[in-house]
Amino acid sequence: EAHAEFNFPGSYRTGTIIKNGIVVRVYSNSVSKPDRFTKSGNFYYYLKTPVIRMAFLETRKQGLEIHVFTRNLELNTVEYHGTMRVKEFRGDYVVLER
Repeated sequence: EAHAEFNFPGSYRTGTIIKNGIVVRVYSNSVSKPDRFTKSGNFYYYLKTPVIRMAFLETRKQGLEIHVFTRNLELNTVEYHGTMRVKEFRGDYVVLER
């Protein structure tokens, strides 16, 4: 439904979708790496490759928003959290904020 609604390129896979060097959406299943929300609402997303890190850097440079989706493991559903911006990088994570 999200791919049809937002016209995302690529497949219906988990992970990061990059279009023209910009991150347009992330979908975390929180199984392969422990992506997480903090109490303040920031989202820590694990950066799996240097290519993904570079795309997040470019997205931040341009001040663009990223659509954030997560898998609710208890309910086996996908949750849409709206759009977020790149706040900073911490080790192997990018921190996204509203």
